[in-house]
Amino acid sequence: YSKDGTKFYDVLTTDWQAVTGYIDASGKWIGADHADLELKADWTPNTYTVKFHANVPDGETVTGTMDDEPFTYGTSKELTANTYSRAHYDFAGWAKSDSATTAAYTNGQSVSNLTDVNNDVVNLYALWTPKQYAVTFNGHGNTSGSMSNQNVTYNVSTALNANAFVKTGYDFKEWSTNENGTG
Repeated sequence: YSKDGTKFYDVLTTDWQAVTGYIDASGKWIGADHADLELKADWTPNTYTVKFHANVPDGETVTGTMDDEPFTYGTSKELTANTYSRAHYDFAGWAKSDSATTAAYTNGQSVSNLTDVNNDVVNLYALWTPKQYAVTFNGHGNTSGSMSNQNVTYNVSTALNANAFVKTGYDFKEWSTNENGTG
């Protein structure tokens, strides 16, 4: 016999007593006292494990560790909160594959019945989104003009906005990260 998410455990009588008898040629149970007997299946829910993967490209590092988490079929439980951290990226949830672009589960989401296979392992992969940063433009002594901040995404090549500052008697050379122009 089978039932989704469970395994057959034992056969018991209605009064939980041991039984004696046999099955005749027609497949009918014949008890020792020749009385009909009703047998009931006893079910134990399957258990499975959720394994969390940091999911970063080769050569990149991630901090933090996560233990595997046990689950029981038919019981809701929150996924362990993410403890991985990746520089310049935000955790966006858990995906079902290492190449997914959308999360299947949020951080700490209550889930149940991720598999009905006993002793199965469900692999979940961290999904990362690159952080957004603001570039602030400083006219560094300009005599006129202004510029708004520009939002850029980490690890995405982005052209900087054209210079809108003016400094009388000077030509704009380039942007620098240092005030003395060396960065």
